[in-house]
Amino acid sequence: MRTQVARLVRRRSDITLRQLHILFECLDGSRAMRSLVGEGMDPASVSRSVRRLKSLGYLECARNGDDTRAVDVRLTPEGRRFVELAAQD
Repeated sequence: MRTQVARLVRRRSDITLRQLHILFECLDGSRAMRSLVGEGMDPASVSRSVRRLKSLGYLECARNGDDTRAVDVRLTPEGRRFVELAAQD
């Protein structure tokens, strides 16, 4: 799997490994942005990655209804297709 991911990242030079990880994390549905911050990850870099993926059309963001300070992130249809193709490679 790691080799497949590396190949995909090389083919898609506009996607980093961190960004690809975020896309895969959102595959099962909407995620709170703060839940995407993993061990050793800087919250600011996750925010930048999410903004980049949003600009590519792979993610969309919305304010959480319960806590308007929180942001939920989910795949767009194009983002879902990209992740599903990546999983097949």
